[in-house]
Amino acid sequence: MNEDPVRNLGIESDKTIGEYAAEKGLIIVKVGASFDFDSDLGIETAVGDYRNLEDDVVDFYSSAVKTNESKNLTISCIGTATLPDAKCVDDVMRTNITFQLKIRARGKV
Repeated sequence: MNEDPVRNLGIESDKTIGEYAAEKGLIIVKVGASFDFDSDLGIETAVGDYRNLEDDVVDFYSSAVKTNESKNLTISCIGTATLPDAKCVDDVMRTNITFQLKIRARGKV
């Protein structure tokens, strides 16, 4: 939220996010990332987190536990970005990236 401290984003300052953005001439864009798993992948839930690297750059992280031995390792990541003047769902920018996970198990796969 604009009123939250900019420290929540890892920026050392006593300003709010809104104040920081206005001072830097930045537009606040609400972003999100979610993952879509095929049911046979064996992942029921995933946990996500993010890290602000610098202005305009955010890393998203996700972790999950695979609960079956399916060889299907296809994941889809859905990214969204919403500008402050968005009026409806059609104003939300979306991208979908599909990729294959690599097996990095140390034990039996």
